[in-house]
Amino acid sequence: PILLFKRKGLFKNPYPILSKLFKDILKSCLFISSLQTVFASVLVLCNEIFGVDHPVSVLATGFLCGLSILWEKKSRRSELMLYCAPRVCEIVSEYSQTRQYIIGSPYWLIVCFSIASGILMYFYRAQPKSLKTTI
Repeated sequence: PILLFKRKGLFKNPYPILSKLFKDILKSCLFISSLQTVFASVLVLCNEIFGVDHPVSVLATGFLCGLSILWEKKSRRSELMLYCAPRVCEIVSEYSQTRQYIIGSPYWLIVCFSIASGILMYFYRAQPKSLKTTI
């Protein structure tokens, strides 16, 4: 994107643009690496403590992984949340069906899609600046 949108500035004065780019890349790398590290280590630790995969360990792991978003810029956090919300809905529905908390239905994916679309529409109406124009 820098070559497309900031080409002139890149050739005239590359240092500020490239330093911001590397800073943003470093923040994103810290986010994803801390997310994966926290997820793996906390899940293994909880499995050692409880001896089995317990739903509480999954919830604790998910909560602690959520703290890794603090590495990202505030303007990017809502974008990441909008990316993750439909995935969380899908994971919860798959988990609920495998544990038989809910009865499988051929229309369940449509319900999940509707919830995810509702989340996007809410942010479109309530916080339009949180959505990028490329979404």
